[in-house]
Formats: sequence, structure tokens, C-alpha cells
Amino acid sequence: MVGGKYEPAGELPQPTHRVFRRTGRERGTLVWALFCLPHALAGILVLLAVLAQLDLLLFGTDIAGRNLSAKQEVSGRGRSR
Repeated sequence: MVGGKYEPAGELPQPTHRVFRRTGRERGTLVWALFCLPHALAGILVLLAVLAQLDLLLFGTDIAGRNLSAKQEVSGRGRSR
């Protein structure tokens, strides 16, 4: 240290080779997009189905039903159905 300034002991060595990056789209990006798209669409559909069920559960109308006919039969094994 001279006068409060730091001086490195030596220079760093130069890199052995330059690294070039290809321009344009990489192949992995397209594969990743084709994988993610159907899964994202399925997730959206499941979310909409859950919301629709909650909507029916919370805001649906209960309707009293009635039986129009009742018939008791005996099956071939002797039990009532």
C-alpha cells in the first residue's frame, strides 16, 4: 500500500480462449415452451373447475325432489336390490 491506495501484486493472466454465444433462439427454449404450455392450460382448467364448484356450493339453489316411483326387486341371488 502506497499512500493509502491498493496496488495489486501483479496482473491477472489472460483467458485462454474467447467464449462466443450463438445468436438467435436456443433449441431448449422451444422444448421448454412446448412442455410448459399444456401443463399451464391444464392448471388453468383445474382452477376454473374448482371455482365453478365453489360457486355452485356457495350460491346454488337447493331444490326439494320427490320420488315418482319405488320398486323393490329380488335379484337372482335372493337379495333385495
